[in-house]
Amino acid sequence: MKIERGVYRLADNFVIEMLHITKEFPGIKANDDVTLQLRKGEIHALVGENGAGKSTLMKMLFGMLAPTEGQIFVDGKEVHFTSSGDAIAAGLGMVHQHFMQVPSMTVAENLILGAENGSPFKVDRKKAVEITRELSERYNLKVEAEEKVEDISLAMRQKLEILKDSRVGAFAVLGCVSYLLLQYALWCQPGWEKEDLWVLALVPVLSRAMSGYGALTQPGARADGLLAAFTEQEQGRGRQRFLLFLCALLALAIGMLGVGCAAVAAAILVYLWYIQMARREFGGLTGDLAGWFLQVCELGCLAAMVLAREIAEVLI
Repeated sequence: MKIERGVYRLADNFVIEMLHITKEFPGIKANDDVTLQLRKGEIHALVGENGAGKSTLMKMLFGMLAPTEGQIFVDGKEVHFTSSGDAIAAGLGMVHQHFMQVPSMTVAENLILGAENGSPFKVDRKKAVEITRELSERYNLKVEAEEKVEDISLAMRQKLEILKDSRVGAFAVLGCVSYLLLQYALWCQPGWEKEDLWVLALVPVLSRAMSGYGALTQPGARADGLLAAFTEQEQGRGRQRFLLFLCALLALAIGMLGVGCAAVAAAILVYLWYIQMARREFGGLTGDLAGWFLQVCELGCLAAMVLAREIAEVLI
């Protein structure tokens, strides 16, 4: 066990240890030889000016950043987190400075969002309320399960962020595996023509142009976040018209290539469903939904191309 610069573990009851942590970014050293040792039951406040490196230190503990130097121990075992999922699996949690909530949804719906067993776009509201009340009583954090997040106080939103279950739901894991297997199976279909490859190269450009157009023309579910920042900077009729023209141009070009018409039809159908689903279930678009649309749109186009080829072969 490598522990440098004279700091030793003086007791075995440390639950978290960060020893000689240094984090360097290009041109700046955010943390320089920081050591933090915590025992069970202790409560600490990490205080400092803006830019002092508080958030950077916590992000390293939570697996969002990797330290340049130093060691991290949890329950006496050295850990090397590569993601927040690793930290969560080790029993750590983090309440972020900016709330990760959908204002148009209720407290209960926000609480279980991302951890559903079933469709990720249909929330079991009755179950959500039951889970919220159970967690509220267990941790003595009183929240109103059926209130919309946009209508509750800042203190209540902070309590919700603490209660939120950060674990990935079983459906999310199964969905990811299923998506990758389906994409692999479609790519392995024999008989791809040169024109088909051109279509496959242009479809990601089309999906991103459609996603950008949707972001500029549809309401957002949150007032903050990456999508909100993008739309705030890129507002304007000129950009909307440009993206609409780009979508039309790409659709025309793809439609003239082999089974490209099937890909274009699939992209349009997925886009219309995406917009309708986002407004109905979430009250608008988010950055996560925009990223999800890209994946589903491209997979749908690929599946439509394979199906169109099979139908063409049967008819011929």
